[in-house]
Amino acid sequence: MYDCGDHWAHRIRIGRIQPARDDRRYQYFVSGAGPCPLEGIGGLWGHREFMRAFDDPNSECRECLPDLDKEGKTWDPEDADLDAQRARLAPFAE
Repeated sequence: MYDCGDHWAHRIRIGRIQPARDDRRYQYFVSGAGPCPLEGIGGLWGHREFMRAFDDPNSECRECLPDLDKEGKTWDPEDADLDAQRARLAPFAE
């Protein structure tokens, strides 16, 4: 969940609607693009500035980037770990 004041927008597409059977939930995560923005990045504008600095090795702002190698993990703007996202959302579909 993001800060409400950051004004993030999400696009959700409903593929089809079917009649429910029993008391099951049928939500299913199909796809996504890229990882979530870093927590506390400052909304869309902060994320854009972060991406500019991330993409430009000569950027003066690069020194101000958050520590991206915590716990031995690196942040990759192309990484969309769909299996991890499905696992996070699975409890809501039970």
